[in-house]
Amino acid sequence: MEEVLSDFHMHYPKLDVAVDILPFNDVLEEVAQSRAHIGLAYNPLAHPDIVYRATSSQPVVLLVNAAHPLAQRGGAVTIGEMLQYPLALMPPAFDLGQLIEMLAYTENVEVRPTLVTNSLQVLRQFVTRGDGATLIGAFSVLYREIDAGELAALPILHPYSRQRKHAFS
Repeated sequence: MEEVLSDFHMHYPKLDVAVDILPFNDVLEEVAQSRAHIGLAYNPLAHPDIVYRATSSQPVVLLVNAAHPLAQRGGAVTIGEMLQYPLALMPPAFDLGQLIEMLAYTENVEVRPTLVTNSLQVLRQFVTRGDGATLIGAFSVLYREIDAGELAALPILHPYSRQRKHAFS
């Protein structure tokens, strides 16, 4: 967002912008009711009152500190390997929170997150500071932190992690 908002504001200095972080169902409702002009949602459901202007496939990855044992090993991560470390997760009202519930159900495992937050910044800080991990959409990863060798985004060996869509309406 930091790159997009700065450029946008420079081009349209008289336009007011408000950014709210909401569960994807609430994003759809805000756009459908014209309370928001633009919505950005991760894996939204079809909605009869919304036209999606763009979509892209965005797999879910496991974000960890570059010094994390799974990052040092490299490669894709299984659900069992992921659950061996403290997890920070989005609440179930968000698609990433629902994804972990589906993974737990399909794999018949219990997931007990160390931290639950709807803040992507808090999720990133959680993994930056220790041996924790989080599920995050590939589009949300700060590539400069990966390029700088601070964080690692690891693929997850599960079909659900590759079936997510990012939509702009």
